[in-house]
Amino acid sequence: MDCEQLKQLDIKFCEDCKEGGANAWVSYFHDDAIMVTNGDNPNIIGKENIFHAVDKLFSLEELIFTWEPTFCELSDDQTMGVTMGNYIRKYKISDSFIEEKGKYTTVWKYKNGEWLISMDIGN
Repeated sequence: MDCEQLKQLDIKFCEDCKEGGANAWVSYFHDDAIMVTNGDNPNIIGKENIFHAVDKLFSLEELIFTWEPTFCELSDDQTMGVTMGNYIRKYKISDSFIEEKGKYTTVWKYKNGEWLISMDIGN
């Protein structure tokens, strides 16, 4: 795996989530993965908890989103990688459209023959 391939995996993650929603989202995570939350909220740990957290997001009316990595780095032994980039999320609540833009950092770990997310951080 090189950085270009890891960036492409990150892009595929986004495209798969557009089709498969929360199920696709969690399929990219290790069982003990962490989603870092904002403020004083506790982090979300484990695939089942992550599913319940993002299922609400994927249920938003007229949800449109995309993200794209702009940075990648791999560990020397090629078992850990980081992608960073920008995201845009739009959805409708009570006849009003909301648009959110932000940055994300995703930590990937190679384990049991596949690259999966160990930690996801967004603002």
